Parts: sequence; C-alpha cells; structure tokens
Amino acid sequence: KHLAVSYDSLGMFATHPEKMGMLAALDSCVIDMRDVLCFAPFLKENEYVKKLTAARFFLSGRVKGALNDFSIPALRMTTGSSTLLQASGRIKGLPDMDRAYFDMKLPAFTTSARDLQAMLPDSLLPSDIRLPDRLALQGSYTGSLKSFQTNARIRSSMGNILLQANMSGPKGNEKYEAKLAIDTLNIGRLLKQDSLMGTVTLNAAVQGSGLDKKTAAVKMQAMLQQLYFHGYDYRDLKITGDYQQQAWNLHGYTSDPNVRLDLLTTGSLAGEYPEAKLN
Repeated sequence: KHLAVSYDSLGMFATHPEKMGMLAALDSCVIDMRDVLCFAPFLKENEYVKKLTAARFFLSGRVKGALNDFSIPALRMTTGSSTLLQASGRIKGLPDMDRAYFDMKLPAFTTSARDLQAMLPDSLLPSDIRLPDRLALQGSYTGSLKSFQTNARIRSSMGNILLQANMSGPKGNEKYEAKLAIDTLNIGRLLKQDSLMGTVTLNAAVQGSGLDKKTAAVKMQAMLQQLYFHGYDYRDLKITGDYQQQAWNLHGYTSDPNVRLDLLTTGSLAGEYPEAKLN
C-alpha cells in the first residue's frame, strides 16, 4: 500500500495545483466511514453521508501522474452486499473543467436495490419509482464536456437499455447524434403502475446541430416495437419528426391491425408561448 503527493514548494501548490504529482498503489485497502467521521465529524450532518456512517469500502487500484495528466490503470471498489465498481482511464487538464479531457472506461458497475436504498439519501429515491432488484452498467466516455463520444449499456432485472451518443463542433455550431435502444423494460413495475403498464421495446435515433432553440435543426425517428398498456400489447408504432427554424413536425402511425393511427402534429416555439396543432 502506497500513497504519495508531491510538489516543488508550498507556493507552487497554491498557484499551480495542476502540477501536483500523485502516486497511489492500493492493495485491498479498507475505508471505514467510522474512521473518516472521526477526522471529519461535520460530515455526519451531510445528507449524502448520513446513510453511510457504518459503511466500509474495499479498494484496490493504481493512480499515477500529475493532477493535469494522470492515469488510472485499474481501479476496483466493493461495498455493501453486492456493489462492485471497476474502472480505468486517463484524465488531462484538471482542475480546469473547461479544458479537461477524459478517456474513461467502466467495464463493470453492479449493484442492487437493497444496496442503493441503504446508501443513497431519501431525496434521491423518489417514492413513485421502484428500483430494480439487480442492476449492471458498462460504458465509456472519451472527450471533453463539450466534445465527446460515450456509450452506456444497462442490464437490470426490469429490462435493458443501450445508449450511444456523440457531440462535436464549436459553440453555436454543435453537431450531435444519439441512439437509444430499450429492450423489454418493465416501465409498469419501474413506475409502480403494474396494473396499467407493462414492458416496452423501443429504438430511437436523434441527429442535429445547434443547442439554441432559434438556430437548432434536429431530426428524429423512433420505432416503438412493443408497449403493453391498459390491457393491450401495442405493436409497430413508427414516429418521425424534425425541428428547424423554431418549428416542429411530428408524425406517428402504426401497422398494428387492431389500432388505426395516422397522426400529424405541428408547432412552433417562435412566439411568446409555444403553439401546437393536431391534424
């Protein structure tokens, strides 16, 4: 076990914190929150710490480099009865978040409803949401906060979600796209509306430019392959839409033989209040 922080002088530490060197080699280290609270008792009143007062975190990993350029070859943390985090990557540009660049990989994050309820403050656990019994996340993030590529795969006892997204370009001319795939997600159980809703399977894609509503141009399409709602399994609902010059169009239709739907809506955000028209 080894942990070291280096700097040329106290003056450099104050004026150029980005040059601070870091080296950590952790092998089966244990962080007991009771020990932490002995040194920082004020944390006992922190909303995010109250449920963690008796928690223990088991850490293994490596961190090396300077604050403005350090790598994490491997990091592993376990806590609770079933929570595991594995990560690796490299981060440049800190502490300036506008210049920071991340190349992070999350091979595994697994947890459970029991652990989340034991660790998270009640303010982060809405009463109308039911947590899945089991949850697993894999993903990666490469880039800055304004130009990046990311993906995340969530597997749970309630269904699965896959998200891929990227954004690039200067301010005012951002280019972005995202793809979302939802596979048999039980939204009825998730929203505690089991008697009304069931599973949903959906694929959607968005492509656009600009983040200002006055100049943004966006196209989207989605296929709702299956949705159980109010006793019926709806199938094959296709939705297409676009937004440009503050006006939007949305078209939805289905080939479900038991449902007749061909709906077009238009609207505008150009006025003082949003306008919408249903055809």
